[in-house]
Amino acid sequence: MAGDARLFVLATLDRLGEAHGHEVTREAAVDRTDTWAHVSQGALYSALRRCDADGLVAAVRTEQVGAFPARTVYALTAAGRTALAEARTAAWARTGLPPDPFDLALSVSDGGDPVVLRAGIEARLAAYTRALAGLSGEFAQLQHRLEPTARAVFEHVMLRHETEIAWHRALLERVDGFATLRPATTDEV
Repeated sequence: MAGDARLFVLATLDRLGEAHGHEVTREAAVDRTDTWAHVSQGALYSALRRCDADGLVAAVRTEQVGAFPARTVYALTAAGRTALAEARTAAWARTGLPPDPFDLALSVSDGGDPVVLRAGIEARLAAYTRALAGLSGEFAQLQHRLEPTARAVFEHVMLRHETEIAWHRALLERVDGFATLRPATTDEV
């Protein structure tokens, strides 16, 4: 989401003071932002350009190190600080989970082959289990260097994975019952 990328850009410049686009994307890579937010590293450059066009950030200088291309260094403006506070408040007020396409596929699977459905559920369970193992390993290595808020986000993402794993395991226990077609409904006008 464009608003999430903008929030990340503004917050990063607020935290770092000044930065060029590559530094902002590096912060996103270090924070693993793409695993817990709708922020891809590619969207950050365009968000930074939009923030500049909107007067939320301002170019303070251009740097060139060695043979690397020249980079524009930006800082937050007063309008950017206001926009950051508003974006944070709006993000804190937003609740809900994004729709999962799996739920749609499951909801239209009554009467389907339980073997096929079981395979799909097992594949997702394995993917969530691998992802959680990776996150847990990363967390174990990084937790002593993480800021308290970053640690809390890591824990939240791991808990969401644990919940998905538990739900998929419970779903596997019920999959044979999904082979029954739901009764057709007749709507009389």
